[in-house]
Amino acid sequence: MDDAPADASEDRPRYLAAKGPVDDRARNRRVEERLVEELGDCEDFTTLSVGAGLCNALDRLLSLPLSVGEYVAVDADPAVVDAARERVPRRLAAAGFEIAARDPLRVRRGDRETTVRFETADAFAFAADNRSRFDLLVGQSFVDLVGAERALTDLSAALAPGGCWYFPLTFDGGTIFQPTVDRSLDDAIERCYHEHMDRIRDGEGSSRAGRNLLDAARRRDGVTLLDAGGSDWVVRPRSTGERATSGGAYPDDEAYFLRRILGFVDDALAEHPAVDDADRERWGRRRREQVAAGELTYVAHQIDAFGRVE
Repeated sequence: MDDAPADASEDRPRYLAAKGPVDDRARNRRVEERLVEELGDCEDFTTLSVGAGLCNALDRLLSLPLSVGEYVAVDADPAVVDAARERVPRRLAAAGFEIAARDPLRVRRGDRETTVRFETADAFAFAADNRSRFDLLVGQSFVDLVGAERALTDLSAALAPGGCWYFPLTFDGGTIFQPTVDRSLDDAIERCYHEHMDRIRDGEGSSRAGRNLLDAARRRDGVTLLDAGGSDWVVRPRSTGERATSGGAYPDDEAYFLRRILGFVDDALAEHPAVDDADRERWGRRRREQVAAGELTYVAHQIDAFGRVE
C-alpha cells in the first residue's frame, strides 16, 4: 500500500476523468429538467463552458433533448485542453455520435449537429472579449473558485439578453469522511479545510459558494434564479454483490479520486497554523488506509443553480 499523500502535481486530466462518473451521479435532475424546459425550443443555441476541464458537462448536455449548435470549452490549463481535444471525440464516438469533422470538432447524431471548440484562456478575459455572444453559460464546480458575484456579473457578460446560466456542482460547505477517526479531530479538520479555502481565495471564491450564489441571484437586478437543488458528491465502497460487477471496492477510478481529495485536504492542512502536524499525518494515514481497505465514504455538499439574465 502506498502510504504517501496524493501529490497535487499528479496528472490533472486523470483526476478530472476520475471525477466524471461522480459528477454524473451528483447532478440534480430536477434542475436539468428546468434547463430543458427553458432551452428545449431553442434551435442551435450557443454555449460557453468555463473551467471546462475534460468537457463532461458537454456529454451531459448532448444526452438531453436539446439543440446545442456550438459549444466553446474554455480552460486555463493547456494540458487539460489538450487532453480534452483528444478524449472528447473518443467519448462521443463511443456514445454513438458521428465525428463529422475534427478541426473544429463537429459531432452529429440524427438530425442534430454540434460544433465543439477548445480554447486555452482565462475565463474572465474570454467572457470580456465575447460579450453578449452566448445563449448558455456553464460553470461546473467553478463558482466556489471565483465567487458568486463575479460569476453573475463578469462571466455572465458573455450572455446575450435573455441568456441562461447553469452552475452545477457548486461547493457549499460540507465535507464528510466516514467512518470516524476521532470525532473532535474530524470536526477540526473539516473546519480548518474550509477556512483554508476561504483564505486562499481572497474573498472571491468561498467554501459556502452555493448559498452565496443563491443569495446573490436573489439580490441582483436583471438576474432571475429559475431553479436550484442539491448535488452532493457521494463516493462509497461497494457491497460484495456490487463488487462482482465493478471489479473492486470503488468503481472506475474512484479510489484514485479519493486519494487525490485526501491529498488536497493534506496540502490545505499543512498550511493551517491550527492543525498539529502529528495529528494531520495520523488522520491522513488512517484515511488512506480506509481507501485501500475499501472502507472510506466521502460526501461533499454541493448545489446546482440555473437562471436567466435580462
